[in-house]
Amino acid sequence: MRTVRWLLTVLVVFWAIATALSVLWVRPWAPLEVALADPDAAPRGWKTLTGAIHVHTLASDGGGTVHEVVREAAAAELDFVVLCDHNTLRTAAEEGERLGVLVLSGIECSLGSDGHALFLGSSGLRDEEVGHGGRRFYDALSPSRVPFVAHPTNKRHPWAADVWPAGGGMELMSFNSSWRIRSPIELAAAVLAIPFERRAAFASIIREPVDELELLATFDSPPPLIASVDAHSRLDLIGDSMLRFPRYQDLFRVLSTRVYVPLPWPSSASARIDLARQSLESGRSDAVVPAFGAVPPLAFVAETVEGRLEVAGARLPADVVTKLSIELAASGVGTDLSLIHNGKVHAHLGPDSTPRIVVLEPDPGIWRVEVRQVRDEKNSGERTLHPWIFSNAIHLTELKIPH
Repeated sequence: MRTVRWLLTVLVVFWAIATALSVLWVRPWAPLEVALADPDAAPRGWKTLTGAIHVHTLASDGGGTVHEVVREAAAAELDFVVLCDHNTLRTAAEEGERLGVLVLSGIECSLGSDGHALFLGSSGLRDEEVGHGGRRFYDALSPSRVPFVAHPTNKRHPWAADVWPAGGGMELMSFNSSWRIRSPIELAAAVLAIPFERRAAFASIIREPVDELELLATFDSPPPLIASVDAHSRLDLIGDSMLRFPRYQDLFRVLSTRVYVPLPWPSSASARIDLARQSLESGRSDAVVPAFGAVPPLAFVAETVEGRLEVAGARLPADVVTKLSIELAASGVGTDLSLIHNGKVHAHLGPDSTPRIVVLEPDPGIWRVEVRQVRDEKNSGERTLHPWIFSNAIHLTELKIPH
C-alpha cells in the first residue's frame, strides 16, 4: 500500500511539473489584445464575412451533429461555416442560415494516392445519383465547381497527382498540416496546457506555411487560397467509442477565412450562400489566423479610373487601375507587412511604420499581401513573427482598353 501511495505521489508531482512547464511553453503564443475600431470594416461596396472551412460531422468521421457545429460557430462569432464530410453529400439538406451563421454544405473527395480535394457549397446532387467513392464525386462536381486541394503539403495526405486541378484553389493553411509537423513533446505540452491556457495551447500548434508558400511560388497564376480548420472534434478509441477532442469552437478560433462579398447584401439565405461560395471560388478572401489575436481589417484594393474599388481575386487590365492601396487597421500590436509583386517583395513595412502602402499606376502582374504579427520576447529579447493575414491576389493584365 505504501508503495502504491509513493508511486501515485511521484506521478502527481511529475504531472504537476510537466503541466507547469507546458503552460510556460505555450504562453508566448497567447493571443494579444488588438484594438479594432471596427472589426467588420470593409472597402467601399463590399461586405466581409469570417468563417470556418472544412468541418466534418457525424455524416463521415466527425464527432458532432450539424446543429452542434452551428452552435459552436455562433459561439466563436463566425458568419459562415463550410461542412466538408468525406465522400458524401448527406449534409446538403442542412444548408441554410441558423443562429446567424450561414451553413454551406460541401464535400471532401478522397482521391487515393492523388490526395484530397474540397468542393464548397451544395451542388444539388445526391449520393444515390453519384455512387460511391471520392473519385466519382470529384468527376461529377469538377465541371461546374472549383476544387480546392486540401492540405497539399501534408505529410500523410499530400497532393501527389501529376497535374493540378484546372482552375483549382488550395488550402494555404491547415490545422491538419500544422499539428503533423509538431514533435510529440510539443503536442503533449499543448494538450497539458489546455485547461490553463486554452487559446495559447492551440495557437502554439500553428506554424508559418513555408511549404505551401513555396508551392504557391511555382504557379504562374496563383490559385484561390483559403485557410482550413479540418475540424473533426473526434478521436477514435476502441470499437465505436470516441473522445470528443478538440472542440469545434477551439479550432474555429485558430484559423479562419475572411471573405469579401459585393453589396447589396441579399435578404435570402440561399442568395447569401451563393455569394459567399462565389467569392471563395473567385479568391475574394484572405486566409487569417485569429489564434494570435483579433484579426484587423485589411483594405487591399485596386482603384479603377471610374473610382470603383476591386478587392483580392480581381482580374483587371492594368491600364484601368490608377492605384493599389493597402491599409491595415490595427493598433496596440506590431505588424510586419509585405506587398508581393510577381513573387518578390515590392514594399515592406516593419512594426515601427504606419501599415499603409500606396502604389500609383501599378505594373501588370500578380499582387498580394502578407501580414505577420511581431512580438518581442521578454525573456530572450528576440523578435518573433507569427503568420496573421495572407491575401489572395489581384491580377493586373497587360491588356489595354481605350478610356
